[in-house]
Amino acid sequence: RLGFRWQMVLRGIIRQRTRTIVSGMAGMAGAGLMLVTLHMRDSINEMIEFQFDHVLPSDFEVGSKDERNLGALYEARRLPGVDLAEPQFQVGCTFRRGHREKQGGITGLLPNARLTIPREADGEPVRVPETGLVLTPRLAELLDVRVGQAVTVEPVDGRKDSFQVPVVRIVDSYLGTAAYANFHTLNRLGGE
Repeated sequence: RLGFRWQMVLRGIIRQRTRTIVSGMAGMAGAGLMLVTLHMRDSINEMIEFQFDHVLPSDFEVGSKDERNLGALYEARRLPGVDLAEPQFQVGCTFRRGHREKQGGITGLLPNARLTIPREADGEPVRVPETGLVLTPRLAELLDVRVGQAVTVEPVDGRKDSFQVPVVRIVDSYLGTAAYANFHTLNRLGGE
């Protein structure tokens, strides 16, 4: 009952089963590869948008090679076009816990910071506590540390005295191995 063309197609499929199966699998693999590639692009765009629209909503960041006192902040606030300026204290360091270590850094933030806002993966803002560190899950996993346990921090620059800091929270995050602490506490611990 089928037409001549359909009979030829079905005859080819039945006679060349292996080739038909391999062709079908190759088509499925190609389609899957295309979907994964398009999904990866969308995922990266989502992570970049989350990071720069929600976590780091500032337009500009001004940094210096060496630490500056609060006079630099007051100068920045007086510049034309500046609506809001906040200090940060970045400490490059080596995190140690037992035999595990990881080079990274701690970002010291003011308790009411509005230009750098650590967030959970669902978008909820994370309040930086008065004492202790807030870590991302990846950094906590690398150091094998849980909430309540202490991490030894060895600064790379400045006063290189190591100090121990308890981990008070582990926050879900899309990117990286970040660590956050209170601005004033981090300055005190770092001897600044």
